[in-house]
Amino acid sequence: DADLGAGERGNDALRHRLSHAEGIADGEHDVAESLRLARPTGALVVSVVTNSPAARAGLRAGDLITAVDGQAVEDPDGFGYRFGVKPIGGMASIAVTRSGRNLVVPVALEPAPPGGQDAITLTGPSPFAGAKVATLAPGLADELRVSHRTEGVVIMAVEPSSAAGQVGLQPGDIILGVNGREIRSPEDLREVTAQRSRLWRFQIDRGGQIINSMLGG
Repeated sequence: DADLGAGERGNDALRHRLSHAEGIADGEHDVAESLRLARPTGALVVSVVTNSPAARAGLRAGDLITAVDGQAVEDPDGFGYRFGVKPIGGMASIAVTRSGRNLVVPVALEPAPPGGQDAITLTGPSPFAGAKVATLAPGLADELRVSHRTEGVVIMAVEPSSAAGQVGLQPGDIILGVNGREIRSPEDLREVTAQRSRLWRFQIDRGGQIINSMLGG
């Protein structure tokens, strides 16, 4: 799988998690069969960001993107190039195969929301004190060069001398859970870290690698 988004190719209008359909693994054989493709080529949409131009246009997980404005797409890199050269402000016609049917979906070319408006700097008696965090949005993911997640909280900055800096937290780390609580917003993280704990257990995504840590309070 490859995390590709329009922003990574010069256009932020569309962000999907894509996998190379030519390289479908054995576990995804049913997907190829459902698409009724003898030799599947294109970019397979694994998920679509909620409220994105792609979602509003009706693109769905499982759609196989085969062309952009009539130009063939062989793989996710091909999609990134075809889509990325389109100017913001117009429309692009995305040809997809869905359950054996060929469709053309018009998608608006819009910049991704910048993100970071809900950023907070954490304080209190936790390993996260001194970390500036925000909800992960497509524009912020591009800025920090991290893989986009539909939901999550990302570290934007860390004060080097803070608790967060001392334990090795880094900008771009995506915080998934703390002390058994799933973290979906900066406020979730503020609440769980505002209380003292004898033991801190947390899970982060760093560059696609899931790291589980445990620290004394």
